[in-house]
Amino acid sequence: MTNSNWRVPALLATSAALALTAACGANFSASGDARSASGGPLATLDQNGSIGTSGAEAVLKATGGSYALQLEGLSGAKAVYGQVRYDRASEHFTGSQSQGTDDSLFIAIDDPATGTVHFGWVLTNFEQKPGIDGSLELARLSFADGPAEALRRVSTPPQGPDDAFALRENDPTDDGIANLEWDDTLAGDGNNDGTVSVQDLTPIGLNFNQSTSDANKNSARDADYNKDGKVTVQDLANIGINFGASLGGYAILSGSSAGSLTELERRDRANEFTAPTSADGVLQWSWDGDEVTETTFYNVRPYDKTGALGDASTEVIQVDPALPGQTPVDVTEIVFEGSDTWLKQGNDFAVILTELSVDDTPGNAEAIDILAEALDLKAMVEIQEDPGNPIDGTTIVQWVLVEGGGLADVSNAVGTKGQATFHDRGRVVIEAHLLGDFTKSAQIAFRLFTIDSLALELAGGGAGPAAVNAGTDVDFTATGTFDWDGAVNGDELTRDLTQYVNWAVLPGGANTGNFSLNTTLGLLNTDNAASGDSAQVVCEYPGTAEVTLFDNQRRSSDPIDVSIN
Repeated sequence: MTNSNWRVPALLATSAALALTAACGANFSASGDARSASGGPLATLDQNGSIGTSGAEAVLKATGGSYALQLEGLSGAKAVYGQVRYDRASEHFTGSQSQGTDDSLFIAIDDPATGTVHFGWVLTNFEQKPGIDGSLELARLSFADGPAEALRRVSTPPQGPDDAFALRENDPTDDGIANLEWDDTLAGDGNNDGTVSVQDLTPIGLNFNQSTSDANKNSARDADYNKDGKVTVQDLANIGINFGASLGGYAILSGSSAGSLTELERRDRANEFTAPTSADGVLQWSWDGDEVTETTFYNVRPYDKTGALGDASTEVIQVDPALPGQTPVDVTEIVFEGSDTWLKQGNDFAVILTELSVDDTPGNAEAIDILAEALDLKAMVEIQEDPGNPIDGTTIVQWVLVEGGGLADVSNAVGTKGQATFHDRGRVVIEAHLLGDFTKSAQIAFRLFTIDSLALELAGGGAGPAAVNAGTDVDFTATGTFDWDGAVNGDELTRDLTQYVNWAVLPGGANTGNFSLNTTLGLLNTDNAASGDSAQVVCEYPGTAEVTLFDNQRRSSDPIDVSIN
């Protein structure tokens, strides 16, 4: 970039094509290519670990097509922060190359919407080192002709994998009250001021190469921005990724199920931590709710300083109403809604699976009867205080799939505990046992059926052919046979699938008339057919686009011939 092709908009001072400013907004000098601006202090970290202004000056010097970013007048500085401004209408920032030594870190972050490059430099492990005196070349900055793509950096809430956080119960005493606890999280905010900026380079320098497991270095936990257990140069990336992101506080959400949570209240960070930059290590939040009258689920979501919500906590906490002291002694049985009328094969409950029942879409309107996408199992538990009157102990037992691995799953997760989901045909056995004592248990068994064959008949019976007069409707019935073990042993199930199949009418001879088929009722209309015309009717199952069960094959019926007298 040369002086001859630098374009300055009319609204900018002609002497300030490139200017350096500190975090406080002061201007600095730029020399070496006839550019200059009024002088002012840089923000620096001194020997006492305090960030403030100093008499240091930053200078830009054109050299070899780039600019050398040089600091002068340093006096014991351990970190330096500032800004480089450029004319974004005619130039754009293309990158930087650090000129620092092995015992220092440098970062430059571009904000093209404002034409600003934010920069920071810090000594690593600066507690054990003297500060820098005199002058220091930090980096080479490169610019190119053409306006910058104005991708504005705005305040955003914590979100993304390195901002994930867990929700905990800090007093799990079964008292019917939500006692929640979680860690403050904003990857890149190591100084705990609630915003990611270049000054968050300092905690990395302070704790460089420190392990977060070192009890004497709690502050290293905050500087480990990527949560890999150690403070390294890799943590610089999160400052760039989250630059400008902020944490305004946390919203508490609650609801009657894990999937129906709504906002209950908000806790503002500024009120919770009036002096957050003084904290040594990750800040910890806690929240106590009111006593619940029914099972209630909770999670927490951060919000930024504009109020926009970020990603929720990775855990959902379930809180049950307070109950008098109860001591479980055994699991008596496992039941589910409607189990008393559910079809059985021997002692096993029969479950017909279709593509709809395994596609992971909650709340599907299933196609045919006695099938399930998920069953909510309930474990009945005998208690010492009231023998002979089992209570619902679904949430206090351990659920295990003891037979049929890969064919089904049973959940132990909060909010879905005891929920069974089915995948393919075969026999599965699910067990619930008391925590710490698998001998106190009960089991429930299912046979999972999938389609084995498909038969097409005339509604009055028989496989045809049929001969009718023109104008006579021909009614068909499609019947599916479902199997669980691949053997013809009398354990198969049959179901009317007439309204769930795909239909086709195949032309017969040289027809002069037309046939039409009602695909909902399986009814062939011959009103427009003529004597001597013929057709074949055939169907296939499943009627859905995807085939995911058993052998991934559709089942087709043999055709039935229909002729017109």
